[in-house]
Amino acid sequence: MSSLQSVEIDNNSFVGWEIPESLTKASTLQNFSADSATISGHIPEFLGPNEFLGLVNLHLAFNSLVGGLPLSFLGSLIESFWVNGQKGDGTLGGGIDVIHNMTYLKEVWLHSNGFSGPLPNFSGLKGLESLSLRDNAFTSVVPMSLVNLGSLKVVNLTNNLLQGPMPEFNSSVVVDMVKETNSFCLPIPGECDPRVNTLLSVVKSMDFRKIGLKGTISPKLFALKSLQRLVLAENNLTDTIPEELTTLPALTELDVSNNQLYGKVPAFKSNLILKTDGNPDIGKEKNDTTSQGPHSQGSSGTASGPGTVNDGLGGKRSKNKTAAIVLSVIGGVFLIFLIGVATFCLYTHKQKRFTRVQSPNAMVVHPRHSGGDNESVKITVAGSNVSVGAVCETQTIPGSESSDIQMVEAGNMVISIQVLEKVMNNFSQENILGHGGFGIVYRGELHDGTKIVVKRMELGVIAGKGLAEFKFEIAVLTKVRHRHLCALLGYCLDGNKKLLVYENMPQEALSKHLFNWPEEGLKPLEWTRRLAIGLDVARDVEYLHGLAHQSFIHMDLKPSNILSLFN
Repeated sequence: MSSLQSVEIDNNSFVGWEIPESLTKASTLQNFSADSATISGHIPEFLGPNEFLGLVNLHLAFNSLVGGLPLSFLGSLIESFWVNGQKGDGTLGGGIDVIHNMTYLKEVWLHSNGFSGPLPNFSGLKGLESLSLRDNAFTSVVPMSLVNLGSLKVVNLTNNLLQGPMPEFNSSVVVDMVKETNSFCLPIPGECDPRVNTLLSVVKSMDFRKIGLKGTISPKLFALKSLQRLVLAENNLTDTIPEELTTLPALTELDVSNNQLYGKVPAFKSNLILKTDGNPDIGKEKNDTTSQGPHSQGSSGTASGPGTVNDGLGGKRSKNKTAAIVLSVIGGVFLIFLIGVATFCLYTHKQKRFTRVQSPNAMVVHPRHSGGDNESVKITVAGSNVSVGAVCETQTIPGSESSDIQMVEAGNMVISIQVLEKVMNNFSQENILGHGGFGIVYRGELHDGTKIVVKRMELGVIAGKGLAEFKFEIAVLTKVRHRHLCALLGYCLDGNKKLLVYENMPQEALSKHLFNWPEEGLKPLEWTRRLAIGLDVARDVEYLHGLAHQSFIHMDLKPSNILSLFN
């Protein structure tokens, strides 16, 4: 065993097992590949350079690993490192600081896991060519050490919590980083993403009681015309109550009790519930105050407090609390989505074994098992990871990148490129609906009035895995027929042009109704409707994951992947 140099056990359905420590006897090991091999437990510390100095390739994708990246990997000579797509009840996550000392890395695939925290310094990874971090929870600004990496060819950062300006990579780098799938706001003073302001424009209640706010109340709150209730009690707010708050047309309750406010109380309308008790100097001018309290010192001018709304509306003050208000508001919008997913996890008892396929395109799903179509939404998976159960009546697709890729007899579903070019106005900018990991998504209408969505694969992802994903999606969607699934109407294979054609929903993406309703001339969604949509999504996730005859794991729930049928 001491002479063993390569182990390749990919795609094996062993009973759950952990990598044995006896492997250390193969001290000359250079290649260990065990993708989809039902491995569980932690990534062993002994796979580091102390035991395997010559290990070059370590592939452990699509298993059930948990924990984090071992610190023993510091100084490793590994060049190709795959741990993407771990499944099961646990999570492979934590920080990835160890990466910055793995200076021989050329290929790093960590996508579709639970990694979090800031991105490390990449300046030492002079040979890094491919980096895939999508579908995790990374935060912070994308470091310039990554942006300026001369060896980089492919980078994938979509669907994280990254902040700051969009990084500008070299034109030769294939970049997948959809802006709307990362954090809304910049970490420096300036305006928030317009979608944040859109959400703030319909907020009705803000309750920031006893959360340690300091500074002043921003007069920019006057722009929240739908605000009915504002609670800022039991904080350390100073200065006066802004006169501008009297102009809020819907405000019925203002609670600023137990702070350090002073000065004249503005003349609010008579039916407003106003609570100012616990402010010793309220009603006194600043020069007349005798006690500013222990928290008043040092809380001047640039203090951070509810003025964070000011930031979101273009103001310059109180930047440090922007995240607090923005995240609170957005959290309220998406809370029901998280509750739905958690409910699914609690009620799913039957475990199913899946063949996981990394796919940027997969299923469109009707949210409700009953009820009219005019009252519903549909979920679509675009640019995400999907786990799909076994497909029967299959045949191998010639020329696919993996012998596992199967294709069902699709019948006559081929649509000519000439037809698609005509109905898409030669794929003009006006027909673009969005972008994803697969490529550009277009909308159009066939001659019979059928509304369609066309996904066109980008040339940069046609080779290798992207082509396999394209073929796999055809295989699955031509086989699956269900009233809760939108139909795949056809596909096109014309040289380097690879296109999928779906039916489109009347109201298109839910994100339009949440974030772009002013531009579209729409009314903002009522909170009761948002709650109903969240419950619909939760029901359909449960159906997809555990109740359907062929199961699908949806790993990219977001408004742009939810198509709406409601009026």
